[in-house]
Amino acid sequence: MKRRWMILVGAVAAIALVVGVSVFILTQPREKTFELRAREFAFHGLGYSGTTGGPTLIVKVGDIVKITLINEGGIKHDLIVITEHDLNEALEAADHKHPEPVFAGAEIHDLEPGKTMTAVFKAEKPGTYVYACFVEEPELHAKLGMFGKIIVEP
Repeated sequence: MKRRWMILVGAVAAIALVVGVSVFILTQPREKTFELRAREFAFHGLGYSGTTGGPTLIVKVGDIVKITLINEGGIKHDLIVITEHDLNEALEAADHKHPEPVFAGAEIHDLEPGKTMTAVFKAEKPGTYVYACFVEEPELHAKLGMFGKIIVEP
């Protein structure tokens, strides 16, 4: 019986190869959820020194990423996922323009004190990126430690 089963499986596999049929295992993207608590001038109490920053978030390419920002501070905060180059360039610029997010939907703007908002995006490219607060003047937020890394693994 076992031998007949193995012959049948082998025959089906051979036919599939001859006809050109491929079998794919379909996988759904994973959903990765993070919660960041913002207050002056830190994420999760990590910051204010300008070098510490917030926690590192790690995801994989193709993941659906949800970052919920909870504003526990007394002023507006926001969040944007950008490249480290864009962060440095924006911090040196005089115009304080918001850089464009690396992934569509990877931004939250002008979150009022006591409010919560969620950014949802698909991590499409591997690399190391930065999330940062750029509300009003970045040197009052990102430069003082309201930033962190997000690593997108292949």
